[in-house]
Amino acid sequence: MRLVAFGSSHTTGYKLNDIADAKVDQISAYAYPSVAARTLGWECANYGRTGNSIDQIYTDVFGYLSECQEDDFIVIHLPVNPVWFRLITADNSSVNIVKPETLDYKGRIYRDALHSYLGILTGDNHFNRTWYIYFYSLINLLHSRNKKFVWFFDSYSVLWEEFEEVMSKMPPSVAMEIRKVKLASPDPSLTHIDLKFADHLCWHLPKSLKPCGHHDEEGHRFWAEQVLAPNLKARLT
Repeated sequence: MRLVAFGSSHTTGYKLNDIADAKVDQISAYAYPSVAARTLGWECANYGRTGNSIDQIYTDVFGYLSECQEDDFIVIHLPVNPVWFRLITADNSSVNIVKPETLDYKGRIYRDALHSYLGILTGDNHFNRTWYIYFYSLINLLHSRNKKFVWFFDSYSVLWEEFEEVMSKMPPSVAMEIRKVKLASPDPSLTHIDLKFADHLCWHLPKSLKPCGHHDEEGHRFWAEQVLAPNLKARLT
């Protein structure tokens, strides 16, 4: 068996000791995917990217399917922030944008990237719509390929937990579109691990939280051994 992980900074093991001074997208040997795989006696392929957005996760998963193995078990760690996205600028560089509603100056590249994107900055509903479409597309994609997979969040997700409230704030035509996409998708709760990585660790192992907002090796080991590995094992039986 092989554990194949997708996600953002928690998935890469951001700022864990072995990659504390490494480039952003380096993968730690102490990140929870590797620990869970070792616990189960499996191999591990970690495709996490620090600062990842749901559209990039979808793209990463779709690309991976060209090389997937029959016995892969996919783990998807979804970020809850719908306003993280990866923008390809006019000069073909890639810029991660966080909270695009602020135009505070953060350098020329960031400014130029935002300016080139202003044409479709239409408020929260634009990003919420994008999140829902990629989320349900991801669920559909993996079900259609008969892949074994689970997914979970970092922390409380308004978009998941308060769907009706979010829909009430959408333009009626957009809300109808999202509802149709949801109805056309397999039930995501069937593959959902109903525990949230950061929330769970902050509650059960608060000392694992580092000043950078990420968790240490003990926290990753706790999640891997106490939550993820048992969950994966149970779903195989």
